[in-house]
Amino acid sequence: MFDDQNVSPENQKKLWQQYYDTLAKGVDLGYNPKPEMYDPKLAHSLKYDIARFSAFKETSFRKQLESALTKDGKIVPWSEFKKTADVVSGDYNKRWLKTEYNHTVATANMAEQWQGFEADKDLYPNLKYVTSGDARVRDAHKILDGVILPIDHPFWKSHTTPLDWGCRCNVEQTDDEPSKVIPSYKVKEEFQNNAFYTGKVFNGSAYESGLSDVQSKEIEIAVDKNFNKLLQKNTKLRLVNGGVTVARKELNTFISFTSSGIKESFNQPHYNKNAKNLLISTIDSVLMKAKYLGSNNDFKENPMVAKIHIFLTYIDKKKTYLINRELITGEIHFYSISDGDAILTGIKK
Repeated sequence: MFDDQNVSPENQKKLWQQYYDTLAKGVDLGYNPKPEMYDPKLAHSLKYDIARFSAFKETSFRKQLESALTKDGKIVPWSEFKKTADVVSGDYNKRWLKTEYNHTVATANMAEQWQGFEADKDLYPNLKYVTSGDARVRDAHKILDGVILPIDHPFWKSHTTPLDWGCRCNVEQTDDEPSKVIPSYKVKEEFQNNAFYTGKVFNGSAYESGLSDVQSKEIEIAVDKNFNKLLQKNTKLRLVNGGVTVARKELNTFISFTSSGIKESFNQPHYNKNAKNLLISTIDSVLMKAKYLGSNNDFKENPMVAKIHIFLTYIDKKKTYLINRELITGEIHFYSISDGDAILTGIKK
């Protein structure tokens, strides 16, 4: 950076990736329920949030370094820049990142716990705030120790742990009677978050301050682009490289997955692109449950294709069609996705 007096787009993306990879491991460690409880939409939302957080963190770090390049309008010597940059890097890339990782693990774990709370709330309708009970507990958190309120009480939308950096408090399910008095404690805005409901790890951050609306919008666009590329890459690795197939009784062979099919479906326009891409990342599970509508053997676009098979699923309660190609060799590959009814033309059950 000192030599070029700026950071290349390639290095900006590398640092974003490093932040994201670190915090994504925190999500995977914290949110790791049994397979039958795993919610891909929640997991996707948590990881999208840390992708966004990582982008603002990278921008903030870069701006701190940029400000250290000059002093009184003149470029500072290398030794002076390096000394300042080492301190800034130590904060952003070691001390703060470790704290953010621990916060990610705790928040993702609470989202997992909350799924269990919801599943058992007919037996245990209330939740109890509990501290770690040692000398390190903050005075502000001690006043909440033992508070019991119904799981659906608004209190839990803003007072679900962790309530601050390094918070070790927890929430437990109980059938004990609710508290008659709720202690007054205002949580900092960035920690007023219940990840189960919001799908967020961070409810905003200091890294977002000081940026113009244009700069923030540019970051949001870059996050959307980079995250979906990452999602597409991981989907290909899991489905194509992993040799995943789907069996349906309506078909005479398995549905398999190709890199071109995954790419085509990710690039396909849709009224809810992010939800569509999330669905594709779990398309094997979706195809197992989707309704089979029929096939069309009048498919002349590609001489290698004998017919197409259409399955129906829903995104936001709206119809979405899953398109699978049956080749003249008999193989069936997932090919694309569509939210238009025109694809049903000529379909026969």
